[in-house]
Amino acid sequence: MWRRLFGGGDAKNPGRDTKPQAEDESTAKPARAAKADADAGVEADDDEDLDEIPFDDDELPEFGDEAEAEAHVHAGLARDPENPDAAAPAGDPADTAAALPPPAPTVRIHDAGPFVKHVEEISPYDERPEMAREEYEMLVAELPMPRKKQMREFAEYVASAKSWHEHLPLLPTGAAFRFYLNPFAGMDRIVLTDGRAAFIPRGEDADPFHYSWMPTGEYRQRFGFLSFACAEASRFVKPVRLDVDDMSFEGTLDNNVNYAVLWVPQKPFQLPEAILKAGACFVTGVVHPRAACPATWQSTLETVKSNHVWPPQTGGPETLARIRTRVAATGAMAEIDPELEALLAPERQRLLDEMVAAMTRMVGQLHGSL
Repeated sequence: MWRRLFGGGDAKNPGRDTKPQAEDESTAKPARAAKADADAGVEADDDEDLDEIPFDDDELPEFGDEAEAEAHVHAGLARDPENPDAAAPAGDPADTAAALPPPAPTVRIHDAGPFVKHVEEISPYDERPEMAREEYEMLVAELPMPRKKQMREFAEYVASAKSWHEHLPLLPTGAAFRFYLNPFAGMDRIVLTDGRAAFIPRGEDADPFHYSWMPTGEYRQRFGFLSFACAEASRFVKPVRLDVDDMSFEGTLDNNVNYAVLWVPQKPFQLPEAILKAGACFVTGVVHPRAACPATWQSTLETVKSNHVWPPQTGGPETLARIRTRVAATGAMAEIDPELEALLAPERQRLLDEMVAAMTRMVGQLHGSL
């Protein structure tokens, strides 16, 4: 399915077992419950057990015979579908070679200019048509679902992926974050001059360009195929030259995360509303570690006089009053203050938990359908 849709590439996590697991009633019920809650717009309870996702740490959902067979092809093996664990039969080496995918092209991205402020006309993703729910499920059906550990690590990664303490309000309601599965997660997106997009795996020796970027293999090992979007994130693009074997293309490096979109195969579509709704939560700038710098709070505290805007789950008015006192005592200090950091820690953890809850709801929506 994957190669028929995208014309090549391996969608699987490196080094991950894709052996299907049978779904029983104990996994199906929580999945259906999560789907029903998300469709009805039910918010997660504050005391929700975030570990109650539809499958265990070491389980993977059923991805079908095609995904299993494709994994065997990538391993260069011919398996008996009735006995997939049996050793591969000996055969003609030429037949084995023919079954292997063609070698990947040599691709390099070269710096062709400085970062510039994102020009909205380059990618007006919010005006793109919405992808049908069935089409989205088809695209992600062969992707391994993220495990709980990957969700938690991804929440920590997202918390520092942008300077949220500068881009987002420090007090509720913050800004909407949306979590979803993306077949191109962890890859560089190059928008070519003709409007098409190329997705390039980021190698170990690739120019990182941004402090939050990492090699594609590492990204998928840590986070699977999780992606996020926030409209309030900064928007910058960079002119680059893309060399593919002996051909060269001019394009724009556009790894911005402002819109939850997928390119199928080379045009962007907005994600289905039900998926976006299930994977949404609100986050404030407190989620970023540098929110613990007193200077970050000065303008906010001068503008907001009421202490009752602080979330009641993490102390309510008393906590914000203590933050005011600490900021007044330290002045415009631009370094992280340990005492302020301790005051913010419970709220930061609550925001991370909200992210994980959003990912859990999104996975529950998909797991109930795939």
